[in-house]
Amino acid sequence: MNEKGLFYDFTATPFLEVTKSEGKPFYEGNLIHKMMQECANIDEAIELLSSYSLKFLERSQLIIGDANGKSAIIEGDLIIYKKGIYQICTNFSQSKYQNKAYPCDRYKKVENMLKNNKVDLDLFCNILNETHNEGKYKTQYSNIYDLKNKIIYLYYFHDYDNFIKIDLKMELQKGKRTIEMHKLFPTNTRAENYRKKIFEMMEEWKEKKNIVSLNPDVYNSYIGKYKINFDGMPVIITVTKDKNKLYYSTSEFGKVELIPESKTNFFFVYIDGIWEIEFKDNKVITKSKDYSFAATRISNKN
Repeated sequence: MNEKGLFYDFTATPFLEVTKSEGKPFYEGNLIHKMMQECANIDEAIELLSSYSLKFLERSQLIIGDANGKSAIIEGDLIIYKKGIYQICTNFSQSKYQNKAYPCDRYKKVENMLKNNKVDLDLFCNILNETHNEGKYKTQYSNIYDLKNKIIYLYYFHDYDNFIKIDLKMELQKGKRTIEMHKLFPTNTRAENYRKKIFEMMEEWKEKKNIVSLNPDVYNSYIGKYKINFDGMPVIITVTKDKNKLYYSTSEFGKVELIPESKTNFFFVYIDGIWEIEFKDNKVITKSKDYSFAATRISNKN
């Protein structure tokens, strides 16, 4: 949410080809950040987005809403505007189904709750509780946005009895900073056990790798910014050196340490497994079990 009450989020979806972006330019940077910096409502946001390629929405969809009560789901080629007093978005493309024969139990559950209850904070808290995921990919946090008053209600790891109320106007006055979410909340045993399990699993993966020691001066030749068009969106990878360690940063992973296996080959451990990194021919090549992509250096400065 920005200071005007414009909100966005993405949901992952099965592949849906975007064809109407042919000939449109890719935005050189993060298009969604530009939208949040420049737009105050969904009309301005849609006008901006329509000027650029939306190929990056072939495996996801964008939902936007504003303080005027308007909202829309952008499926790449198609925009679905809110009709009535609510709009629901989960993890499928609604345009592919006729007569609301949707294949999502969570959608149906939310719609039933919205139709049959008074709309207030308690209702939305109950909706979050009823639809959170405790499977392999557990819900890490949940939030409720009051776009008119610029208030966020933040919930941590399935605990819907405790929330943090965030006043956006007051927070922006404090300047740029980073806060670890779990430190805002009372001790959550289930969350701590989950964190411990994830860290233990990541350490097990790490122990299987052949880690070597390098002269930190080797890292100097890799420092800089690298660029790739990934799923139709320009992505910048920043490689930095700090206290004799090498780091890899993107908007997806944040800042992660690169652990050396040789002078050119590194890896980092993420929640979904090992990611291999190779520096070769002025490129940084990133590989995982599902992805492989090469980004070209565009700057020697970070």
